[in-house]
Amino acid sequence: MFFLPSSVVTRQPQAYSVPATPAESRTEHEIQFERELGPQEARMAEELYVQLKGRHRNRSDYACHCEVTRSLYDRLVGFQKRGEEPVIIQVHDNTREHIGHGSYGCVYESSLLLRKAGRCWGVPQGEQNKRIMKIQQDTEDARSEIGFHSEQPGSLGAGIFEGYQYLDQLRIPGKCLQAYFQDKAWPLKDRFECAVAMLVCARTFAAGGFAHSDIKPANMVYDSVNKEVYFIDNAHVQDLEDPSAAKPLEPRGTPWFIEPEQYQNIETTAKSMVYSLGIVLLNLFSDKPSEYAVARSQVIDGKGIKLDLTLLLPGFRDISPQFVEQLEGFLVQMVSEKNHLRPDLGECLTRPYRFFQCIQAD
Repeated sequence: MFFLPSSVVTRQPQAYSVPATPAESRTEHEIQFERELGPQEARMAEELYVQLKGRHRNRSDYACHCEVTRSLYDRLVGFQKRGEEPVIIQVHDNTREHIGHGSYGCVYESSLLLRKAGRCWGVPQGEQNKRIMKIQQDTEDARSEIGFHSEQPGSLGAGIFEGYQYLDQLRIPGKCLQAYFQDKAWPLKDRFECAVAMLVCARTFAAGGFAHSDIKPANMVYDSVNKEVYFIDNAHVQDLEDPSAAKPLEPRGTPWFIEPEQYQNIETTAKSMVYSLGIVLLNLFSDKPSEYAVARSQVIDGKGIKLDLTLLLPGFRDISPQFVEQLEGFLVQMVSEKNHLRPDLGECLTRPYRFFQCIQAD
């Protein structure tokens, strides 16, 4: 599934600092509404809250029970986790356009709702209350995402209702990496900072026992202020440790970035991410990253990787040929056809950081 630059899905496990906020966790005086719901919307929110309050956890919903109320207004989605207050979220699917869509469903801006005394409901102030809701068909192919998403700290809920998955997530700052790839004036120092952030994100996934099988610039959000990268479209996340986890029946990667073992054997590992990231990085350090002229996977055509290393840091080759040669050798190793020849993510992270230090020194 492809998402536009403003859309974000799940942050890595330890990345959240904002705890989930149940509907009545604050006193009335502490709650300041950014927008108060009208009488009819507030009544619907109250009815959904009461309905969930009396429910027990439905194990088929994975992390929580999910109920949805549709109307002429924006859709209301409620989550009920065992032993916790119900959470009510307003999905802006009628009053605003979706911010991303793909083969499984759509992504919408959404807002956490809180309740004051007298059944008064509204959108509270605070960045943590600005949410994203992904709504997608509950297909077997998408089951890996809801399982992965349910384990992420900071998510207010993930559940199934009438054949659709509802996945809440915090709205993360930044924009799609693809937009940066189209900026020919993007400074080299900033590109190295982004490269390190990409590898940190991948290492976090691998440390948690997961691998993303469709890594490409369109599936990454880069926060240039905090120097953080987030992988999105987590329907493509594979659980590497749970033998009972759903496995894809066909390749999920994108042709120019897919690794040989995924296309040939439907196999995804941490080193599969290394291959795709190698292609991304090889193009990142060219004059025209969005053209992907330095490196492309050709495995779906039965060919080896396409490489034109003369386009890698062309302006640096005369100034610092040894630096370019070392970087080139490292990145080419990342895209080795055999995964056992690729460096692991720990080494991948160490090497670009050293290159980054050289760039800073210059």
